[in-house]
Amino acid sequence: MTTATRQLISGWGRYPVTNAVVVRPRCMSEVALPAAGTLICRGQGRSYGDAAISSHGLVLLTEALNGVHRFDVDTGLLVAEAGMTIGDILNEFVPRGW
Repeated sequence: MTTATRQLISGWGRYPVTNAVVVRPRCMSEVALPAAGTLICRGQGRSYGDAAISSHGLVLLTEALNGVHRFDVDTGLLVAEAGMTIGDILNEFVPRGW
C-alpha cells in the first residue's frame, strides 16, 4: 500500500472536518488491507454527511482508481473502479449512444 499521510477531510457540506490518516493508491495493485485497525474507502468526498471520513482508522482515497475493467456494448453493463465518477461515465459512454 502507498505511504499513509495526514489530511483534513470532510463530507460535501464541509462539516465535520476530520484530521484523517489517508492513503492514495495510484493503481489497484497498490491497494491492500491494513495489518490492523479499520479502513474506509472514500470516493470524491461528495456524500452528504460524514459517510466516508474517519479519525480512528485508515481512509483509502480512490480518486486515482478510475479505470474501466470492462464494458458490454450489447447490454451496457459497466464494471469500473471505485474512483470513476458519474461525470466520467457520462463523458465516456454518452457519445457512444449510452
